Amino acid sequence: EKQPADDATRVTCRAFQEKSPMANDVAIFLDLDNLVIGARDANLNFDVNLIIDDIKQRTGGRVVLRRAYSGNLRQDQKLMKDIAAAGFTMQSAVALNNFGKNLIDMYMVVDTMDTLVDGQEYSTYVLVTGDRDFLPLIHALRRRGKHVIGIGLKHTTSDSLMGLCDEYVNYEDLLPAPPLSEAEAEALLTKAIDGLLAGDERVRASVV
Repeated sequence: EKQPADDATRVTCRAFQEKSPMANDVAIFLDLDNLVIGARDANLNFDVNLIIDDIKQRTGGRVVLRRAYSGNLRQDQKLMKDIAAAGFTMQSAVALNNFGKNLIDMYMVVDTMDTLVDGQEYSTYVLVTGDRDFLPLIHALRRRGKHVIGIGLKHTTSDSLMGLCDEYVNYEDLLPAPPLSEAEAEALLTKAIDGLLAGDERVRASVV
């Protein structure tokens, strides 16, 4: 029996969707030297999982590719273990001269551009860096219709980079709020009670 046209169309569309790339596959490229060293200089804790969780929630997509780059942190075994546990492939380089940083940057740029022709469609690219040297890369990705999200530190990120990304996230905003000290909690409670008592209505003890 010949299949009705509408049913055949639905089957074809469903088969196409199953074979086609995900609507929002995400690739993350992490400049470890820029973010981790900057975070340590600012006495901030670095947690790569905060970045991944935010990207998943922000994009609603699959984080398919995770790559990290460093020329100065290879000996930090705990950091390397955390990065590997988070699913990142690590690319490092031994600095033989003063151009070690540029070599790592070039690895990151080349790897990112390779993804444009490797057969896997990524609609969103996340560049975890505040380095303005990546401005040409962001231009190239956006010219090809990619959505670019930048993540970096407030005190080290280039204004040009922040302005060029489709979205920019300050790493500091991903950190959980520190617990209040006893003095801070007491001050907030006193302020709240004073605000309640300043009203015209009588305040029930249960409210306080």
